[in-house]
Amino acid sequence: MNKFNIIAKLNPNMILKNIPVAVMVTDSDGNILWVNGYAASLFETSKRTLCEHVLNDVIVDGIESVRSSIAKEVPVSTAAMSLAKQEFFVEITAVADGDKYYVMINDATAMTDFLSNAEKSSKLSKDKNHMIYRLSTEFKSPIQAIQGFSKALLDGMGGELNDKQAKYASIISKNAAEYMYFLDKFIQFAETESPSMESNYQIFDVINTVQNIIRDNDDMFRAKNIKLNFDADEITKRAIYSDERLFKIIVQNILEAEAKLTDSGIIDIKLAYPDLVEVRKSGLSIRDGQSENSFIKISVVDTGIGYSESDLEDLFEPYVHINRANRKNLVRTFSLGSVQNAVNILKGSLSINTEVMKGCVFNVILPVEKE
Repeated sequence: MNKFNIIAKLNPNMILKNIPVAVMVTDSDGNILWVNGYAASLFETSKRTLCEHVLNDVIVDGIESVRSSIAKEVPVSTAAMSLAKQEFFVEITAVADGDKYYVMINDATAMTDFLSNAEKSSKLSKDKNHMIYRLSTEFKSPIQAIQGFSKALLDGMGGELNDKQAKYASIISKNAAEYMYFLDKFIQFAETESPSMESNYQIFDVINTVQNIIRDNDDMFRAKNIKLNFDADEITKRAIYSDERLFKIIVQNILEAEAKLTDSGIIDIKLAYPDLVEVRKSGLSIRDGQSENSFIKISVVDTGIGYSESDLEDLFEPYVHINRANRKNLVRTFSLGSVQNAVNILKGSLSINTEVMKGCVFNVILPVEKE
């Protein structure tokens, strides 16, 4: 069920006017019957004036694009022009309900310009990732609004929903939450890959930090019937010198990745001091005066289904998955790509051992003393 098919079933006067995106209702010939305030603002006119036009007056091949979106059940990108004669790009999602078309319109100018520039370059500058991070609030705000409106509907705003409407509102809420998770991981990857990413080294209690991460994920572990074991018995010095935020990204994202592969199983997380031979084998350099306690090893072991050899080839490379259909794999590589980036920033090492149906082991070694 597509998100606009859900919206189309609800009362336009109560709901559509409050949806935080541009919405139009047209007849099958493209005559504009109704618009919300966001649509009027997008096309730089009043709602009444906009309703005096046909769709093709403001969107290039507007009615054809709407029919294409309905037939293929996908968004369609095209050019548009405001009544003040300003050109821009839009993405439209439409659904038919009898002889009416419900059309949601997003201003895609910024993203279109971004992609156009990307096509002209053989390689995306990492500065663009910094830009994406800085614009994260702009990306998230519409989804947060949709989450808020759908929750308000479920909580009875505007009256009690019937069973069908409640079901649709629940689907909207669930899809919005999934999209927000995708955005969070995408923006996190962009931030950790940006050359302007600044680390914030400080002393913190490593055991307490890991315990808090585990506690924050209790619901996830219970939902999948996962038993989590935490072992820090070898740690004699709880205070380490590192970037706590990056440390949390590493542990959180690895736990999420392993939980997704584990149903009714076990995840073991262990903190220990690696011996110096292991540190050297991992590719890290050892300065004069450093000992085993100068490093910490984070091992996360699960009893899940593991990864295949083909998965391992690009497990930390989200760019490889951009043109592939599996969104879950893309989100996973954003998440694990952030782990790799965070480990690199902290001048550590990351390795994974896995076998299909036999689980996997993530090992991270980080220096934890001032240089």
